[in-house]
Amino acid sequence: MKITLATFFLLICLSASSQNLPTDFVKDQIRLKLSLPYLNHLSLKPRGGSRISKAGFIGESIGLEYSYHNDLFLEISFSLVGSFDHPLPLEKEGAYENLYSTYFSLIHNHEIKRFTIGYGLNYARNTHAIGFRSFDNMTPSTGFKNTNSTLGLNLNTYVKFWKSFNLGLIFRPTFFHLNNVKSSTFESLISIDFAWRIRLNKRS
Repeated sequence: MKITLATFFLLICLSASSQNLPTDFVKDQIRLKLSLPYLNHLSLKPRGGSRISKAGFIGESIGLEYSYHNDLFLEISFSLVGSFDHPLPLEKEGAYENLYSTYFSLIHNHEIKRFTIGYGLNYARNTHAIGFRSFDNMTPSTGFKNTNSTLGLNLNTYVKFWKSFNLGLIFRPTFFHLNNVKSSTFESLISIDFAWRIRLNKRS
């Protein structure tokens, strides 16, 4: 999470540098997708505990897209999202409670004019973290994490505002706990995502 600001400035530079590129998706086009799922709401059910829901800030995601048709494309991505209290990645001394999730997604997408709509599968590791952070050498920091490995769906929609910039909404429900194959517990993530798509190969 500490590299979020650097990632943000990198995305701005990439966006600016790509303004002279064609913007339409064409068959056999490959794109790099960099995004900031900046506003997030997580609802988790830690093992042995009660359900916890929290909204907060900060996330990062990187993916590759391949257009196998002019308006259809596949995407594979890795994402890290959190529900931190501050809109900037700053560590604060004292007690904390955070929810965060890392996940891989495989998504099939449709382009409809300025919109893209996607649906697919995800593997996620959802974590509830509590503890005390100390900047004083005399007071040790403490912490505890409870993590679930899960399988679920990934649903998203984006609208393109500029040549490479997209604003999206992600809904990622998970149903199956891999820690316990007999357990089927609903957990969810909702994110508002700021995404940049950068073409990597030449127009076919």
